[in-house]
Amino acid sequence: MSGAIILLAVWAAVAHASGSGWVQALAALAGGIMLVGLLSPRWAVRRVTVEVVGSPSDATSGQPLEVSIKATRSCRCSPIRPKGPPVLLRAGQPTKLTLQPEQRGVLGAINVRVASAAPLGLLWWSTRRRLELPRLVMIAPARGEAQGSFLLSEMGETGRGQSKLADKGELRGARPYHVGDSPRQVHWPSTAHTGSLMVRESEIHPDRPVRVVAVLPEDADLAELEASQVRSTVAALLEHRRQVVLETTEAGDQIAAVVADERSAGRRLAKAGRNPWADLGPPARAPRWTP
Repeated sequence: MSGAIILLAVWAAVAHASGSGWVQALAALAGGIMLVGLLSPRWAVRRVTVEVVGSPSDATSGQPLEVSIKATRSCRCSPIRPKGPPVLLRAGQPTKLTLQPEQRGVLGAINVRVASAAPLGLLWWSTRRRLELPRLVMIAPARGEAQGSFLLSEMGETGRGQSKLADKGELRGARPYHVGDSPRQVHWPSTAHTGSLMVRESEIHPDRPVRVVAVLPEDADLAELEASQVRSTVAALLEHRRQVVLETTEAGDQIAAVVADERSAGRRLAKAGRNPWADLGPPARAPRWTP
């Protein structure tokens, strides 16, 4: 814009010094065109309406999340939070917008920057918008290592650390050692009797639920790490056909319920603890009134 103003000023000075009418008329025409090209996008970007017309209900942190957006005028849309690559929108045509959520949580809106250079493309004007999602998106944590600062309990017993599925259950017998077996499974009486390394085989009762307690810290990064570890542990238990009771703190309430699959666990962990997307999430629940 500064260059355009300087160019018009120089042109006006030349036209005034030369005294030629056609030069002055040409300068006035060029000035009008440049003025329209520089200022019109300011009103164009304010009049454009952008909305999200489609979004999934589930996502995973660190993986692309696609939503469908539509604008009443052609413009450029750049995701701000969550971040993502900009896209060009055509008037009335739904377009896929790819987001990159880096943290788990509950997402109810997105922040974007809408820009326009209409009608001549000389200068881009932009404005920041908050776009409400048609449905809440539950962003589950990505899978991590199946260990961490959470509690595992079975039949009332509580322990801390990595879950050892093969180490639990009633002793069914002994078998030869295989590569990958835990050293804690070695059955020394059978080893001494046979002269070769033997390990115990445990009989696991799948009807006995395993209780997983997710205690997420206030720090967002640590909470993300703990949640990913809890999800991996729950997934490992479900793969071994164990019944899992997941206990989380959601909106200040302790909730313990059976999770049927990994998706259910991811949704629970998305709502657990402090929501990193609180400014873009659902409205805070009013506190309960007690007499």
